[in-house]
Parts: sequence; C-alpha cells; structure tokens
Amino acid sequence: MKLSEFIISALGLSLYLSSPASAQLYNYSYNDTGGKLVTAKPDTAFLNPSGVITLNLISGLDRKERVTVTRDSDKTSMFEGTTSLVTVADRITSTDGAEYYGKSLVLPTLGEGAFTLKSDTLDNKGNLVSSSTYPFSIDITAPSIPDPIVWIRAGFMNGSIDVFGNTTATQALSVSRLSDAGSGLSKAEWFAIDDAGTRRAVPTDLNPLTGEALAPAAIAAGVVVAPKDQSYYTVGFRIYDKAGNYRDVTHRSAIDRTVPAFMQYQVQNAATGVWQDYVPGMTIYANPLQFRFKMRKQDAADFNGTDFGWYGQGKSSDADFAYINATLSYPETYNYYEIFTKAGLRHHLSFNTLRFTLGPGVSEAPRYVKGIFHLKNANTWSDGDTVRMTSPDCVDSGVVTTEVRSYTQLVNIDNVGSCTIAPNQTSCTLTTNFCKLTDRGYDPRQIIITGTDAYAGLGGRGSYLYSYWDYNPPVINSVTVKPEEKQIVMRVTDADTVNDWRSYMWVTNSFALTLTDGSGKALVLSPASVNSLNFQLKEVVFSYGSLSSGQYTASASATDTYGNQATTKLPGTIKHDVAPPIVSVMFKGQPADGQLVRGLENLEIHLTDDMTQPSIISVSLEGGPTSDKVKVGWYNKGNNISGLQYPRIFPSTDEDDSYTLTVVASDEAGNVTTKASRFRYVPDNLIEFNNIKTLAVNTSLKATDNTPLAFLQTNSIRKKNGELVTGPQTGTLSVRKDAAFGITLNGITVVAGETKDITINFGTGDGILIPVFPAEKGKRGISDFILELPQID
Repeated sequence: MKLSEFIISALGLSLYLSSPASAQLYNYSYNDTGGKLVTAKPDTAFLNPSGVITLNLISGLDRKERVTVTRDSDKTSMFEGTTSLVTVADRITSTDGAEYYGKSLVLPTLGEGAFTLKSDTLDNKGNLVSSSTYPFSIDITAPSIPDPIVWIRAGFMNGSIDVFGNTTATQALSVSRLSDAGSGLSKAEWFAIDDAGTRRAVPTDLNPLTGEALAPAAIAAGVVVAPKDQSYYTVGFRIYDKAGNYRDVTHRSAIDRTVPAFMQYQVQNAATGVWQDYVPGMTIYANPLQFRFKMRKQDAADFNGTDFGWYGQGKSSDADFAYINATLSYPETYNYYEIFTKAGLRHHLSFNTLRFTLGPGVSEAPRYVKGIFHLKNANTWSDGDTVRMTSPDCVDSGVVTTEVRSYTQLVNIDNVGSCTIAPNQTSCTLTTNFCKLTDRGYDPRQIIITGTDAYAGLGGRGSYLYSYWDYNPPVINSVTVKPEEKQIVMRVTDADTVNDWRSYMWVTNSFALTLTDGSGKALVLSPASVNSLNFQLKEVVFSYGSLSSGQYTASASATDTYGNQATTKLPGTIKHDVAPPIVSVMFKGQPADGQLVRGLENLEIHLTDDMTQPSIISVSLEGGPTSDKVKVGWYNKGNNISGLQYPRIFPSTDEDDSYTLTVVASDEAGNVTTKASRFRYVPDNLIEFNNIKTLAVNTSLKATDNTPLAFLQTNSIRKKNGELVTGPQTGTLSVRKDAAFGITLNGITVVAGETKDITINFGTGDGILIPVFPAEKGKRGISDFILELPQID
C-alpha cells in the first residue's frame, strides 16, 4: 500500500552567541549564630554567619563570575574565586521559589568586620563584561547584658522580682546598660518558660539610645507568656542586635494574677463588743468606730506555705481566718484601705462607700466638700484642689469648704497653712506662700479637717492640695525622612516622664509637622501614629503621601502637657514624588509588544521619571512553548537604559507561545511601576530551513545512494569570534503543539507540544547531515519543529 505524504517544516537551528551581561548578587545564604538557615538580600547591611557564606549569583549563559572580598579596615583581600562557565544546566531555584541562571560560590569564614564584595562578569575568554559591588558587615557577637533583671515598683505594697503580678505594685521589669559594639541593638523580647519547658515570647520595648529594655507589667505577667494565673516561670529578656545575634538574661519568678475572692467586712458593736458583719445602714454606737477585714487563712501567703495570696500588714488570726483592723471616722470623704497579695495585687475599699446609721448621742465627723486655690502670678483660681503651674508661680491663698457642723472645725494643709471654720459655718480662707519655681514635680499636701474640744477625735484627711508643675521642654532627638514610605519619623524624649504610678503626670503627647511648598503655603500634619519605644522615648510618624507632588521645606514640633515645646527645622527640601516611573520595553527602537523579537540582546528597558532617579527592582520572563518562568538579570547601558542577560528560553513562533516580560521598577520616592510586555521570540541568529517533504512512515527512508530521504544539513558554522563549531553540542528539540505528528531527529523522538534535550555531533566542523522522519506512521499534515543550541562549548 502506498503511504501518504507529509511535510516537516524545520523552523530553524538556533545558536546562542554571547551578549552583554551584568554581575548581580541574588542573595546570601548561611546558617546564623542561632543555627537557623538565613537567606539575605544583597542590600542586607549586617550578616551573622556561624561559618561559611554562600553567594548566589544571577548571571547569563556563557559567562563566568569572578568574586573578590576585601576587608575594609586594612584593604586585605579575604577571598578571590571564579566560577566555571554558566551553562544551561545552571538553572537555580532559590529559597523564595524564583528561578534564574547563575552560579554559587562559598566564602570562607571571614571573621567580624566590614567588607566589600566585588562581582565581575567575564565572557568565555575571560574578558571583563561588567562589575557590581556590595558592602556588608559581619557581626557574630551577641549584645552585652551586664546587669540582672530589675523589678520596678509602681507604688503600693509587696511585689518583687521573685513574686510579681500584672498590675498594681508592678510597673514593669527592665534590664539596663545594654550594648552592642558591632551592628547595634535591634529589638527585645520578653519570654517565660514553664515547668514543662515551653517557651512563650512577645515583643517588648527597647530603647537603643539609653540601652534599656522594658516589659510593662501587663506584658511581663500577661496571659500570653504565662497562661496559668498562679505558677512559677523562668522569665527573661532576649536582646537582639541588627545582625540577628541575641543573648538572654533570666530569673526564676512566681507570677500571680489572682486576687482572692473572699473578703468579709466587720464592725465592732461598741455597746456589746461583738464583731458583726457589715450591712449598709447598720447602727453604730461610737464614732470613730472599729472596723476589720476578715479573710481565709488558706488565701494568705502568711499561712498557706506558698507565694500566692494575701501577705503581711500585721494580721491577727484564729483557726480558720486572718484579720486586719482599722479605725475610721464616719463619714469619710477620702480615706481608704488596701490589702495586698505577696505579688502586690490589691483589694481596695474606699471608706466613703460605707453607710451607717448613727446611734443615740453619736456625732458625725467633719466632711470635706471642696477646696479652691489662687495662683499669684497667673492670677487665676483653680476649679478644685488640683493646681497646675505652667510657669514659675506661688499659691498665695485658698478657700476650703465643708459640711456644716455644730462644732468648730480646724482645717490644716500640711506645711502650707491653716484656718478655722466656726460652728454652723461651711468655709474658711487661708493665706500662704507655697511656691514652685524650677524643674518639674508633684507635691500632694494633706488637707486634714478635725473637730475641736470634745469633738477632737473626729475627722481626718479630707483630701489633698495637689500641685503639679513642669517647666522643661521635651527634646527632639532625630527627624528622619523616608521617601519610599512617604513618611517623616521623629523621635522625641521627655526626660520628665517617670516609670511608676505617676507615669501620666509629665508626658509629651502633642506633635505637629509643618510642610511649606514652593509658593509659601504651609500645611500642618498630625501624626499618623505615635509609638512608645520606652516610657520616655516616643517615635512619631507623619505621612505626607496624600499631598501634591512637589518640593517642601519642613519643621517639626513636640509639646508636653504643660505647653513646653521643642521645635526643629529639617535641612534642605523634601522631594515628594507621587508619580511612578515610566517603563518602556523596546525592540530596535519600537515598543516590543506584539512584535516578533529576534534576540533578547536587542531588547532594552527604558526608564523615565519626572523628579527622582528610577531603578529596576526585578525582571522576569514567562511563557513560551514550555510555559517557562525565570528571573532575568540586567545591566546598565547608561541614560536609564538597561539590557538583559540571556537565560535559556525556547523560541516561540505563534501567538499562543508568546512570552511576557515583566519589569518592576521604582523611583527614590518608593513609587513602583510594573510593566508587562508580550511578544514572540526567536534567537537573532535563527537559521531557517526549507520545508522537508517525505512519506508518512516512522523510519528513516534512504535514496539509492544511501542518503536519507529527509534530513537536516548545514555547512560549517562559526561562532562570532570566527571559531568553527565542532564536537558534541547539547541543545533542545521542540515540536509545536499544533503539529500533526511528532518527529524523530538523531534518534530523539519528540511528540507535539514537547521539548527534549538532544546532542548533535558537529565533528571537525565540516557541517552536519541528520536524518529526520515522523514519530508515527500513517499521518498526513505539517509538523513544525525547532532545533536550538543555546550554548556552544
């Protein structure tokens, strides 16, 4: 039976010829001092390898990478090495999943210090093509922590580094005199390790300026690190430097977040001497009266043999209960009593919440109503018993008001002054010269109101004269412009702020940034965020991204709650660029979109920007007959024009096999553009053959002279340098997916839509003659294929 004819269309033979390339460091890879595998970007300033460093270099085919590392301090050469030639086998998959062509080199252990890495790209003759340099520093020494953890008291009673809670007596835990001579302090963690060995950690405050880390009480004894309300933990700080090294400091502590639930109030009946449970409105037969707190002994650390529960304060006890006694006058306006656990947690009772009925012949104690005070220099009266001074001043007089009583009441303000309220009157006026002239402070003076004569035992503390003052401005430590984030970051210290229960008294919490444009128009910005780096240092972030594009001058201010202000003016101008760079992918002077691009070496990436310098972030190529995806290196050709390195990719001859080149670029202001250009691709040196017509049989047919009926044949082929292509050369054989059948070439069978590696022996350089025939018999049609030799050995 006669076999049907078919046509093989040989699209071409492609040879890779060298193109310009640029040496690029893709990343560093190493095991850090903590044993963790780290992949660091090329612009990483500090590395902390425990041993060698692997350099992963993105390059192009037919290139070598030469690397030198020099120590900056004395210019000593620490490493010199050159890779072998980059081939099609050198396709690397990075830890982030990206693929590229390149090589890796291993640096020896370099020691600590600052270094400069220079990467040169060489052609296959050893000639320099391009160079790049990368500064980096190695720091493998952990931060210094010379001091132990310190427990900071907020006030109140009890609590310690050994037993603490999440509130009341505990203000924070801290560690001071931290330092790092290498990369500098970076961040801090607070952690707790339970008895099972589970470590739980949270970020906490670090002030790199003062070398102090701080864990506020709510964090230090919080449920995140200490899930059990009452338990023992190994607690501590982990301090990191910028290279990633860390050191721990620890302490064994009991953490307690529990206030025992049972508490009974009792009043002694003055008529019978019997202690009675308090009931609102109960009758009292004496004033002052005897009062006590009743608690279970099992809830008291004094008796239960643990570190958990009520502790101290002179308790008496019987078989089951413990007691704390107090004397109070009724009615009370200010006095209170607090009972504390060993961790410093409290039970609080304000005596003014108690309600009694007076028995026969029992008189009421004085009751404070209000006090107002006059500032001499400001010539103002306070609204109540709190005086705030924003400039040096003196209290020169005051008026104290009480409820009316039938007896004379004596008002005495501790070391300030006194006055007398006559029977059936409600106020008196005192004169004084109570001055606050420097610095800052808080000075509470007790306002004691008592009866006289037969009523002298009644009364007590009614309130305080509270004086607050602050004449010290905050300090603006630094102002940093971050163009890429379109932010200005200001750090402000208020040295008056304290880290105890008075932390709210002297603070800086008003911040402003004034930007003035070229026309003189001023815009005042409020903070986008305010973060406390520690109790005195705040980081204030202003965002100017919504403003119009242009150049601005800037000034910043910080004002405390007393009106003291610090200001600073930023040097120079801020370039606010809101327009992203324009990216164009060009082929021989025309946009590459939709074109048949002959040779990636003829593609150019053009960048333009109206205000700041643009640069390429990444280039990737995706698509083609094999649905490839690869990162591509680039090199600078000047005038914001870049060329591409050559990866191994397969030619695409129809629209379905097109490639998409995606370029991501940014400018100095952080504006980012992504440009995608879709085109078909064939090598610039594609050799096209005529159609080959043969019979539909899956074997090589020969003519009477023993030559193949269908074949590929070339004459001698030379490289650009004039050398003959000789010997075995490895390439790929691809058949278009719309082909009517697969083909067999040089013993390699490839079906439609498939690509396989193939080796062709060019012998001594006289050319080749290779049989080609269908992979299966009996099929008619056209089958397009391409033979590509991407690299000539």
